[in-house]
Amino acid sequence: MRKTVFAAVAASAIAMATGAYAAVPACTNNDVVINAVDCSGFYEGNLLNAAHNAEQVAALNDLIPSFTWNPADGYVEFQSPLMGATTLNFATTFYGLTYIGIHFGAAKGATAPPGVGEQATAFYVVDFGNTGGNTLMLNYAGSSNVAVYSTKDKPFDVPVPEPATWAMMILGFGGVGAMIRRRRQVLSAV
Repeated sequence: MRKTVFAAVAASAIAMATGAYAAVPACTNNDVVINAVDCSGFYEGNLLNAAHNAEQVAALNDLIPSFTWNPADGYVEFQSPLMGATTLNFATTFYGLTYIGIHFGAAKGATAPPGVGEQATAFYVVDFGNTGGNTLMLNYAGSSNVAVYSTKDKPFDVPVPEPATWAMMILGFGGVGAMIRRRRQVLSAV
């Protein structure tokens, strides 16, 4: 009996300590267009500021594929205020998996049903691929600010062969050239 009471008290204390940042209701991958690969949230309130670095780190670590953000690294890009825009145009072209946090103020909240006066933050992994992109469409109004944590800054690199590979290719071309030359000599002699 005592263990049960202790467990209930401990669970209540944990719930009260983290209740402000609970992800209820959950975000979905189609909250944004290009559809996200994964999302984490909605978390009550605006977590996109230095006072909530720990919460940002926890939310980003929940994403698949996992991403570890160090607050000292800063943001690739940060925009505020968005004034409720549903189309976000970035000055930077993003490539590959891009990690984004979006705060919705007075539109999409952490209580159901969402309504005016609610605030929530969600974190998304969006794949802009090798062609890249700088626009993101939101399926909710009330956008307040956005933080971009990580992206590739250029198209995927084509690997450059190592020096040993170059040497093998040059020897191979030389060998093919020698064979062609010898074959010409044989054919001209005939």
